[in-house]
Amino acid sequence: MKTNEFITEASVMSKPVGYSLLLSDGVAGKQVKPFLIDAGIQPTGELKIVSFGPKLVEPIIKLGKGDDVVVFTDAKGKSFTVQGSKSNIEKTFVNPTANKGEIAEGLLGAAMFAKFVARNLDGIGAITVDNIWNTVYNLKRSGQDQYSVSVKDTNNKIADQVTFVLRLKSAPYAALTDPAQQANYLELAQSAVAYVNSSHAERYSNYFYTNGKADVIRVISDGVSDETGRKTDIELEILDHKTGNMRRGKLNISLKAGPVKQFGQVGGIEFKSMRELWGRFGINVDKLETFYTDMASTDPQGALGTMYDKIAEYIAKSVAGDNEVDEYDLVKNVASAINYFATLNDPSVSLVQFGTKGRYKVLRFSAIANKLRSINLSAKYIGNKATPEVHIFDTVSGATLISVRAKRSFNDKGEVYIRNIIEKGQLLDELGAVAK
Repeated sequence: MKTNEFITEASVMSKPVGYSLLLSDGVAGKQVKPFLIDAGIQPTGELKIVSFGPKLVEPIIKLGKGDDVVVFTDAKGKSFTVQGSKSNIEKTFVNPTANKGEIAEGLLGAAMFAKFVARNLDGIGAITVDNIWNTVYNLKRSGQDQYSVSVKDTNNKIADQVTFVLRLKSAPYAALTDPAQQANYLELAQSAVAYVNSSHAERYSNYFYTNGKADVIRVISDGVSDETGRKTDIELEILDHKTGNMRRGKLNISLKAGPVKQFGQVGGIEFKSMRELWGRFGINVDKLETFYTDMASTDPQGALGTMYDKIAEYIAKSVAGDNEVDEYDLVKNVASAINYFATLNDPSVSLVQFGTKGRYKVLRFSAIANKLRSINLSAKYIGNKATPEVHIFDTVSGATLISVRAKRSFNDKGEVYIRNIIEKGQLLDELGAVAK
């Protein structure tokens, strides 16, 4: 694959002046961080693009050989320049949305912990944003990745132990535990408060408060461990009184911060990736293997677009007539793909999405197959964009259920790679919503 065929959607060099980025938490960012600190630059906050040269502003941070230039200012207004190759610059900085997603995980975990311990004579009390920050700072002062308290049950004789465990990468952890950056994440904290104070989440707090057992409860926000093998960002572990072992609770969350549509992905442009991706939708693409691999050897982007086009055509043809079996198979397979990509087929997982001004919504997909039976689905290929897309939609309303699109990204070596992104549309939002 020729890397100059692609420009990543997260490309630093394609961002406008005034756009803010963050220092990567990967290898490249970690290598640059001490040089920024030595130069008096604050590396943990957002770094705003001032210009793309040619004027250099000291201090100058060299990122290998190359003449590409980006001038930034840090959160305190101090200017500096990075100069080097485009690939080195790209892998050193990331979009702030990714960091906010990880910070949101910490905020929601802290909010859930605060809710479990907000016990008074009248029952479970409503928590506030201040309760979140107090939890975070108590955790930081503990010098560990967990913070525990004991709280009484309603009979005031039995005590429950409640623990908050926070595991984040260094950059979002530093931002979350920095009191100076509270205002940057106020809306995220407000959404976390709104969610845990709702009846959807509060019933769990009430149960442990009133069950008359000495419970052990662990709220875990884990943005580090096994990120590819699980869909949960916040998990609840509780003591099983019968076995004496900790077990997974029923309140487990896949969290999205902001207007994020993505809920799944399959990496790669190789044929094995195509087999895995479309196989989740019940589509066997093995007959296309020779054609695809031959074309991809000389025109990878063309091969990918052709594959997406044929998939959309196949789906549309399979439901074009009056064959109820084919239509049912499509509904069943699409529902299966949604559940896999959203929850890894775990019915205890809810997708919680934070919005603006303290809003949130909760989506569940375990019953999505039944909801789709009354909807006439089809698919269309979108080939007039930089990368191909397939949209599965309702033929009556035109609303998109889900879309699959190719996305170009850079890895830590500055090399381009393709991810096949699964995104929810307006229709899936409506069908999956259980609380707002």
